Order: sequence, then C-alpha cells, then structure tokens
Amino acid sequence: RILGRQDKPEEEIAVYDEVIRRFGPGALPGTCERIAMVLVSKGMTLGQQGQPEEAIAIFDEVIRRFGQDASRSMRERVAEALKHKGAALEQQAKPEEAIAVYDEVVRRFGRYTSRSMRKRVAEALKRKAAALGEQGKSEEEIAVYNEISRRFGPDASSGMREQVASELVDKGAALGLQGKSEEAIAVYDEVVRRFGSDASPGVREWVARSLVHKGGILGQQDKPEEAIAVYDELARRFGQDASPGVRKWVAWALDYKGMTLGLQGKSEEAIAVYDEVNRRFGPDGSPDASEKVARTRAEIDDLKQQGKTKQ
Repeated sequence: RILGRQDKPEEEIAVYDEVIRRFGPGALPGTCERIAMVLVSKGMTLGQQGQPEEAIAIFDEVIRRFGQDASRSMRERVAEALKHKGAALEQQAKPEEAIAVYDEVVRRFGRYTSRSMRKRVAEALKRKAAALGEQGKSEEEIAVYNEISRRFGPDASSGMREQVASELVDKGAALGLQGKSEEAIAVYDEVVRRFGSDASPGVREWVARSLVHKGGILGQQDKPEEAIAVYDELARRFGQDASPGVRKWVAWALDYKGMTLGLQGKSEEAIAVYDEVNRRFGPDGSPDASEKVARTRAEIDDLKQQGKTKQ
C-alpha cells in the first residue's frame, strides 16, 4: 500500500506476488483472509494500470478459492472482488457482463444485514444503475435507483445515509437527462428534506450538490430568479461549512449565481458575486477552488469590458 501511494505499481504488485508465493498455497485458516485481501488489492492495482483482463483473472481466483467460505469477513472479500470485476468489465466496454456481475453481488449477498455488506450491495446496485445509464436505458436505471431507496432508505447509519443521498442525486440527474425536469427537482427537494440537517460532511456534500443541480434546472427553465434563490439557499445553509467537499459546491453556487445575474444584464451585481468568490475561495488552494477563482476573474474582466463598450 505504501508503494501504491508512492505511485510505484510494479513494485506494489511484486510485493503482492511475494505474499501470495509465500503464504498462498494451502493457506491456513488464519491467513486465508489476508491472501484474499492481497489478491483483491493486486487486482485493483492491475485495473488501475489499464490491465482489466489480468485484473479479472485475479478477481475470479478470489471467487473460485473463497466463494464458498461462510465467514463474514470472507464474504466481504468475495463481494469486493465481484464489485471490482464488474468495474474491470466496464473498462473493457462489456456493460452487459458487468451488470450480470453486479446482479450476482445482490443475489449472493443481498440478504445479509451487516452494515459493511449492505454498503457493498448498495455500491453494486449504484454501479449497475450507472452502467444502465451509459447504455441509454434510463427507465431501467431509475428503477435500480428506486430499488436502492427501497432497500436502504430507512437505514439510519451514516454510511448508508450518504449512499442513499448520492443515489437520489444520481436519480435526479437521470430524470433531468430524460427531460423530466419537475420530477428531477422533486428528487432534489427530497434530498434536502431528508438530509438537509445531517451532521455528516459526506451527506452535506450531496445536499449541496442537489441544490446546485436544482438551480441549474431552474436556469434551463428560464426561471433565473428562482435559480438565484436556490443558490442563495445553498450559501445560507453551507456558507460557513469548513468541509472541502461542501465548500466546493458553495463556490459552484456562487459562480452560477454570478453567471445568471450576468445573463440578466445585471453586471454590477454579477461582479459583486464574482468578487465574493475571489474573496472567499482565493486563498483556498484546492484545485477546484483555484479553477473557480480563475473563471470568476475572467468573468469580471468580460463584464467590465462589456460595460466600457456600452459607454
């Protein structure tokens, strides 16, 4: 893992191979889980290196060797292998095979109640929905999002709340792509209603994102005042939030507010909003904030130039 963080994948894989060579054959019960973890890690690294076929072979080995193990920890390793196998199949542009693998995760592990397993099943369903969306099967995609809500919506654990919130935002995006703007807005409103007071930074980020998406739809519907009201609501709710993920969406909201004001011909108000982005996020240092600040400075220059031209 240290080698992986140092971006030395070949050395990382060599270490995994050494562990497998030393302890893999006839592994004792106490070491089986470790071997499974090493194999999954090796497969993930191969996938990240653009070698999906080799990665799939490793994941299949995990499933073959440990798929019948009844222990909770080993079931989780097998579920992880299946999930990453699906991702590798998507890398190979084999969405139907990937979807079949995600279905296998649900079939084999959907009945288990442990939080960690429920999270893996939810992730597999979300990947399935995304794969269906990539194929243009939007109705089937939305049906899977609805299944996630049905299965996991009542779960009060932090990890599952974030999973459900993210699924709802993705469902809203899918509805928006179908031209079902009002239904999409209703979904974004549901995110805010259900999770707007959540203490988890991860969940708050999805709430902020849902408000940005809602504002974008209202802008597309030629409802600039309503869109601006949504961006203001986001800034009111999360303007003092210290979480980097949430701050990113506050910057997006202010940026879009400035653009909306500019399109209305309200140059002075737009410049004031862009100045606020620069003031609040200029020292941020994060790539996303830097991009926003650079863009707002360009917008300010354009608006000022337009003002000189009119004079």
